[in-house]
Amino acid sequence: MGLSIALDRFSLQDPHERAVRIAIEPGFDDYAGRWSLWECRPMPEYLLAICAEHLDMVPPRLIFRELVSSITNELLKLRLLKTSEPYAR
Repeated sequence: MGLSIALDRFSLQDPHERAVRIAIEPGFDDYAGRWSLWECRPMPEYLLAICAEHLDMVPPRLIFRELVSSITNELLKLRLLKTSEPYAR
């Protein structure tokens, strides 16, 4: 549903410097454990935020690629600034 959900139905919380959590309003047909969140800075002037659903309750795995041309691409190793995943700290 993306940002079609009213902004007052969920919030993002920073429990500590390297973590981000989503809180979903009670009674809404969703739950926070269904989502993974990440934040990173691919370039100094950009901040990238990603939210992805757990399919079959399996957390998604991120792979970043830089498109160099229409023929080649390179893997990027980005340092995550914040994440909802405990194993990625």
